[in-house]
Amino acid sequence: MSMTQAASDPQRCRMGSTTGFAVGLGLAAALAFPPGAQAQMAVTSGGGTGASLPAYAIPLNVPGTYTLPTAPEGFDFATASPAELQAHGLPPMPDKQANPKAYAAWLNAVSIPNRITPILERTNIYNLPNRTAPPPAAPAMGAEQQSLETPFEATLASLNWSGFGVVNPSGPFKIEAVAGAYVVPVARNPFGQCPNHPQFDVWSSYWVGINGADSTDALFQNGVEADSYNDCAGSYQYYAPWIEWIPGPEFRVSNGPVEAGDYIFVENWTTSTTTGCFFWGNESQQWAGSICTSAGALGGNAITGTSVEWISERPFTGEHATGFAYLTNYVTVPWWETFAYNYTASSPTFNYPGSAPSGTVNLYYAVDDGNKLISYPYLVGVESIFFYDYNSAYCYPGASCVARY
Repeated sequence: MSMTQAASDPQRCRMGSTTGFAVGLGLAAALAFPPGAQAQMAVTSGGGTGASLPAYAIPLNVPGTYTLPTAPEGFDFATASPAELQAHGLPPMPDKQANPKAYAAWLNAVSIPNRITPILERTNIYNLPNRTAPPPAAPAMGAEQQSLETPFEATLASLNWSGFGVVNPSGPFKIEAVAGAYVVPVARNPFGQCPNHPQFDVWSSYWVGINGADSTDALFQNGVEADSYNDCAGSYQYYAPWIEWIPGPEFRVSNGPVEAGDYIFVENWTTSTTTGCFFWGNESQQWAGSICTSAGALGGNAITGTSVEWISERPFTGEHATGFAYLTNYVTVPWWETFAYNYTASSPTFNYPGSAPSGTVNLYYAVDDGNKLISYPYLVGVESIFFYDYNSAYCYPGASCVARY
């Protein structure tokens, strides 16, 4: 479907395919997949997953994925055992004494009474592990000189990521939970684009994950995408929650409503190196949902659990010189209560973007295909992050607006 067709009939394009917005924006039906993905896609399109589902599971429309029964009325989330929480697809409970803010964020999210049964749509989008940008990519600003309680081990330029990762290649993460809460941004194209510089589609993802900072072929993640299409005749936005297990593709949750301004808590946790669960709590629209699955069901590789991440990303769509999409002009995205912990340990250790007793902290900033800064994370305290976009993501090159820097 051409860009012209997408502009003339966006609703028809967006609703007429399970690839959703990718087709609605006029992308080719068969995008170039990252290395290794073609072989893995055969797994997700078949019925075999290599793992049986729990007897009480509610199977979803992708073989090997399932949700779990909603907790009954009167269920006491604060005193439930780990097994009781898992039986209802709820993320593990942070210790109230060890981390009261994480506990409060978790309790608000899991207490949402309206639970959806997710409907999944496979896409041709990939939220990949970090792809290091070539030197001399660097912000022409002193932003990386932020003062932290724990200095960064590295400040790294990336073609797709901005955000933070805690890395410990020798372990001891293994079975891990990672969470964060943020406000979904308004999805825009760059300011100054119209009327003379139609850029069409821009994409962004905001997610928590396990393994992406320390691996190129395995990443367990979930989050929300915020995309925009603008041909200077009309502008259309698209928001959706999603899951992914690299090298498999992104699977959208088509019935999880998300809008700009929604406050969303996201968490995922592994139950083994090849099984795990995803959770969203949309506190603005008062719905929650969970999905449990296996690596085989989503086309993923085993997780070693040697890193955790909190990331804003421009995903791989097969477009442009590098294959990475142009980044949504998100302006700013605030995150709160970001944390990760080895939840199965008798005395769990909490890690944050600004404090990593189990590893070292990496800061990632994203650059565009011309090696110029487009997204940077600022840490506030230990667990709060403010993302800002710059240059070509914020202001169309050559336009009359002023790109902030």
